Amino acid sequence: MTIEEAENQFSGLSRKEDEAVNFGFGGGSPAYLYYSGEELIFGLIPKLDSDTLLFIIVAHKNLKTQNGLNPNSSVEEILKIHPKM
Repeated sequence: MTIEEAENQFSGLSRKEDEAVNFGFGGGSPAYLYYSGEELIFGLIPKLDSDTLLFIIVAHKNLKTQNGLNPNSSVEEILKIHPKM
């Protein structure tokens, strides 16, 4: 999916641009960060030199994966679900 296609799935958030390297992703891609007011909700990182979505950065504590992990999950909680990490 492209960044634009992803953005069509949500509304009411403001977008700011940062660098993917600030989130541990090298290569020079941008990071598009989405805010509700001043609160960071999530970010999207495209593949280098493209508009195709590569990574989603989950930042808000109330966003959770299907298995219950969230940005506040401990390493222990992550390893219970992904023991080979």
